[in-house]
Amino acid sequence: MQILTIRQKENTTGIFFALLWASAAIAMKIGINSSSPLTLAVIRFLIAGLLMVTVLQIFSSEKLPSKSEWLKITIFGLLNITIYLGCLFAAIEFVSAGLMNLFISINPILIILFSVLFLKRKVSKYEIIGFLICFGGLLIATIPILKESKASL
Repeated sequence: MQILTIRQKENTTGIFFALLWASAAIAMKIGINSSSPLTLAVIRFLIAGLLMVTVLQIFSSEKLPSKSEWLKITIFGLLNITIYLGCLFAAIEFVSAGLMNLFISINPILIILFSVLFLKRKVSKYEIIGFLICFGGLLIATIPILKESKASL
């Protein structure tokens, strides 16, 4: 039996995450036919949260968050999950899964731009490379659509 190196584990984890992330919009589009967006979101994140806590307890020496940490987790959950992903779940009724993924793909670009503009943060060379890859992917995805429509960049 071959043991994976740390690099191979990281690559495998990254590929697995990318596949899960990319398939989420498709699963949402299918699920929206049998449930409301909010119900679907609650079920998805309840299952994910329980799985993460279980994995943490089994594979990590870390303990459950303290009371003060739970407040921060709750605030983050309300902002990230409830508002951001709640809106995505509501939008999936009206747009294609591909279009929704395209909007989500803009996030890294916005995060870098806003961190530079508002936080006066310096961007590392790896972030610039990631930015260019993300922007290139968006162009590859949108240029064929724009060529067929009357819209323009």
